[in-house]
Amino acid sequence: MHAGARVSVFERHATPGGKMRSLPSVAGPVDAGPTVLTMRHVFDDLFRDVGTTLDAHVTLEAEPTLARHFWPDGTTLDLMHDTEHSAHNIAATFGTTAAAEFTAFCDRTKRLFDAFDAPMMQTAAPTWRK
Repeated sequence: MHAGARVSVFERHATPGGKMRSLPSVAGPVDAGPTVLTMRHVFDDLFRDVGTTLDAHVTLEAEPTLARHFWPDGTTLDLMHDTEHSAHNIAATFGTTAAAEFTAFCDRTKRLFDAFDAPMMQTAAPTWRK
């Protein structure tokens, strides 16, 4: 219990961890994830609230390639940490129209994130009012 909140954790696997687990394989254990850490500041705040740091418990390594996609026809696409680099890769693979659509999508999702971050995602009791 922290800050007076009672928490129940439900886990369907034999041990806690969700995506953060190892899976056995013939080559030895395989790390099953997670692949991307979003909103790191939330984790930094959580660890600070209990008197420690995220860095004291895990080692994070930034990777420029966020995801590599494959299609049955052999087409591949790398989405990058840098959205301009991703747009360049999309243009090279699917054309400039697709790249422009991706850039517009990124711009719109950033505006939505900025609008909803404080009133919805950073509060224990979300509300439409500030």
